[in-house]
Amino acid sequence: MPQLHVDCRKWEAIGLQFITAVGALIGTWIGYQVESNDAYKNILLAIASGGFLYIATVSMVPSIIAEKGSVFEIIMQMISFLAGVGLMVLVLWLEAIGGHSH
Repeated sequence: MPQLHVDCRKWEAIGLQFITAVGALIGTWIGYQVESNDAYKNILLAIASGGFLYIATVSMVPSIIAEKGSVFEIIMQMISFLAGVGLMVLVLWLEAIGGHSH
């Protein structure tokens, strides 16, 4: 919800959400078009995963640091985040050595 983090009016938030939805449709169409080309597929997967990691890092880490929790809680949250990244790397590695295909 754009309204939670951006100070805008209701119709501006609806407009921002509409732009996001159109972007998702365009991204889906592009993904469908390059599905048969492995080189493009790998590039798009790298860009998408990098984008997700960037968004998670930019939105999550500052809020964790700003929280008035204990050092232990902050460390556990960061370990959990890094464990999620590690799981993504593990899935990538397993798929690379397993030759998974549909």
